[in-house]
This record gives sequence, C-alpha cells and structure tokens, in this order.
Amino acid sequence: MNSDLQFVTESIFQREVSMNDVDDKVASYIREELEKNPKVTNKDLMEGATKIDESLGELSLKQFHAKHRIPVVRNMRPSHERVLEYVQRRLKKNPDVPNSELFEWAKKIDPAFNKLSLLQFHAKYPLQVKRRLSAAKSAKAAPAKTPAKAAPVAKSPERTKKAAANGRRTRKAAAPAPASGSPASPSGDPEAIRAVLIDFARALSRAGSQAETIDVISNVDNFVARIMKS
Repeated sequence: MNSDLQFVTESIFQREVSMNDVDDKVASYIREELEKNPKVTNKDLMEGATKIDESLGELSLKQFHAKHRIPVVRNMRPSHERVLEYVQRRLKKNPDVPNSELFEWAKKIDPAFNKLSLLQFHAKYPLQVKRRLSAAKSAKAAPAKTPAKAAPVAKSPERTKKAAANGRRTRKAAAPAPASGSPASPSGDPEAIRAVLIDFARALSRAGSQAETIDVISNVDNFVARIMKS
C-alpha cells in the first residue's frame, strides 16, 4: 500500500515538473519572438507555442493572450517600472500603506533593491508617487480658466492723450493717505496653524521606529494642506 502511494506521489511530482518545464519553454519562446518583433500577433505566437505544447491548441486566442503573452510582457519590463506601477496602485487604494511592506515586495521583484535602505527606497518611489497623486488631485480640483478677453479697440492719439490725463487726475484723487504705523493684516489663523504643527510633532514623537518615522514624514503633505486651509 505504501509503495503504491509513493509511486502515485512520485508520478504526480514528475508530471508537475514536466508541466513547469513546458511552461518555461513556452515562455522563453514567446519572449524571444517579442524581442524580435514586439507587434507579433497572438495567432503567430500561438501557432509556434502549440508546437511546444499541443494542449495550447485548445485555448482561444483571447485565453492564450491572457495566460501566456501578458505574463511574459510584464516580466520583460524593467524592474523600476514594475515597482513604480505597483507602488502607485497600492497607494491609490490605501495612502497609508507602510513603506516597509512596499519595500519587501520590491526586493522580491528585483534583489538589487536590497542595496537600498528603507529611506532611499521611500525617497525614490513612495514619495515621488505621492507627489504625483497629490498634484493630479490638485489639478482636478482647480477651477476652470476664464476665457481670454478680446483685444481693446485702438484709440486715436487725441483720445489716448485725453484718457491718460483723466486717468492721472483720477488716481491722484483716489489715492488714500497712507496710515502711519499700521501693521500688515496677517494671513491665516495662527492658532489653527499652531495646532497643525503640534499634531505633526506628536505624530513624530509616537513613531517607534525608523520606518514609522518615514511614514509620518511621507504624509507631511496632509499637514501642509491643513495649514493652507487655516
């Protein structure tokens, strides 16, 4: 009984290894064809891949594209672009995702990221993505520009001199006497700004590690936005 079970287990394992080898060969073939011609059709790729694995002939072109071509195309992109896209996708869903979590995933994509510190990774990826998302959000919220005014009709020299003289007399009469010693009116609420700065300081003081400190600093745009509204 045990020998039969062992035989079945070994057979399944060998079959899985064989299937993985075939998938690797198909992926290598697709990669080589895409490097020769990035616009090669799915039909041509599928015909060549079917010679490696006859079972692929049972797939539709759409299924072959999704299951085989797309994964190869994604892996052909530089790791920098893949990490940048992943970070942007995660931050759109959850702006408070920890940098350490994003960093761990980046190291799985490309071991070269192990050479970076968490702070360097944050400055190069999450921080840049947050700035882009913030700029895009501000651009959407900005009011529409008013249409340009039509150019004024040219006046005759006599009318121009007369209008200039009238303008000088009007400005002299309308100009108020400067108030001596009057201070400039302050902009913003000092108490509200002080409260935002205190909240920022408290958030930093609660950070128990370098990663948490970086997370607080990466959200500094939120504190700036609060100050601008006060």
